Amino acid sequence: MDAFNLQYQIAQTSVRVTIIGVSPPCFDGSLESFLENNNGVSHSVVVETYWGDSNSGPDFRELVSQHQLDTTTKHWIDLSSQKWNALFNEQDSRLVLFLKDPSVFPEAYNNTLSFLFKLFTKDTGTFFHCAGIKVEDRCHLFLAPSGTGKTTLSLCAQKSGWPVLSDEMVFVSKNGDHFTAYSSPFGRITDGPLEVPLGGIFFLKQGGVARFSRINPSQALARAWQDSYYRDTVLDLFGQKMRFKNRIVTPAERLRIFNLWHDLFSTIPCFEMEFPIDFDDWHRLVELVENA
Repeated sequence: MDAFNLQYQIAQTSVRVTIIGVSPPCFDGSLESFLENNNGVSHSVVVETYWGDSNSGPDFRELVSQHQLDTTTKHWIDLSSQKWNALFNEQDSRLVLFLKDPSVFPEAYNNTLSFLFKLFTKDTGTFFHCAGIKVEDRCHLFLAPSGTGKTTLSLCAQKSGWPVLSDEMVFVSKNGDHFTAYSSPFGRITDGPLEVPLGGIFFLKQGGVARFSRINPSQALARAWQDSYYRDTVLDLFGQKMRFKNRIVTPAERLRIFNLWHDLFSTIPCFEMEFPIDFDDWHRLVELVENA
């Protein structure tokens, strides 16, 4: 099978991906802008892509047997969705992707690459489910559940001439006594790789007029952690609470990340922000952070 290499970098983490089984795909501009040719590679992963019968769903046990996936002595992380099946083995740096429809490859690849960066950066920083917008000389994070304002506000920022690090996922690391935000290609909007000192954190709520209120660090941390990529998932299934272990971090690693979050929320001013769909009062936002 043909193979080709792509190399990406976010902050100081570089990932080289060897893709087997597909022709060089056409990615959207956001992924292409994070390609780099630096020889210093932090991690390497082989992505094997296999195509199934488009008229019937794959038998998962048959796929495991057919492709000789050792599930007895090796640990595989299931990254499957309704549109594809995917298994990742960290020991061998091997990701196996089973697809029925070639058109979903870009989405599947983007999702698996997002997982890999969360996994490989857990010792150097943390990803936030948020929009990151550079206003003047600081990046401000805007937290909200999916579909409740991050992309809308990011579009407002671009109209006002402010660069967007991402409308979905921003990486943050601690450098000495300061926190720095980094762009990611994961989301619909990004203005490419940026590295910006962190300013403020805002919890979004759409409304008719712009309103801001200060949130204490403990309350902000609790709210943000509920939407964290690193916590366990608890679902209510038929009245019974079911806990699903996080696929990215061990309990000890999660505690270390939580301590980083505690330090960050104790340092960075946090606000609740109600905003209209045509928000443009960015200088007021900067003043709030500067005077906090």
